[in-house]
Amino acid sequence: MKNSYIFLLVSIVIALNTVRADEILWSYDLTELPYMWTWSHCSFSSLGALIHIMDVGYPEDGRSMSGFLQTEFVIGSSNFDSLVIHTSQHTYLAAGNLGTASVALELQVNGVPVELWERNIYAVSGWTTYSDSDPIHVVMTGFSNGDLLRFRFDASAHAGYYSEAIVEWRLWDASLTAYGNLPLEQSTWTGIKAAMGCQLQ
Repeated sequence: MKNSYIFLLVSIVIALNTVRADEILWSYDLTELPYMWTWSHCSFSSLGALIHIMDVGYPEDGRSMSGFLQTEFVIGSSNFDSLVIHTSQHTYLAAGNLGTASVALELQVNGVPVELWERNIYAVSGWTTYSDSDPIHVVMTGFSNGDLLRFRFDASAHAGYYSEAIVEWRLWDASLTAYGNLPLEQSTWTGIKAAMGCQLQ
């Protein structure tokens, strides 16, 4: 009886979060932290989200710094043709002698990361900079029913000896859209576990 009740609750959660394909699953201007998203070294303002990190390589070699912005979970389905993530962004990377700086967008499928987009620099000598304002637009296919999907905007910087490494990554107008002809089950892992009376691990 208890198992039947839990199954019913999970079914209700999934049913309430079922949407037609060709739907925007989420869309944010990132002026504030979206519900169920997590972050590190990221701030929010009227200009959107800003991941800002700096590593200093003196008096010794840098220890590396990182920051991220990670989305909620979405449950995947084989019943849609594709998912499209689109994000307006501005990247500024800078590094001194033997330093590195990078930004990347990855998709995590059942906890396994898949890199979708990346920009990086490595300063062989002197001071190197890079700037990019092209939007991130990635089309993804081939998901299975029940796949747990989430996205992670990841930044890292490592300064060489007596140098610096800097990342300033501005993100805004981020959206995730599903395309296809059949329903897509979209929910959060937290919601499902809450319905089952469990705590998120």
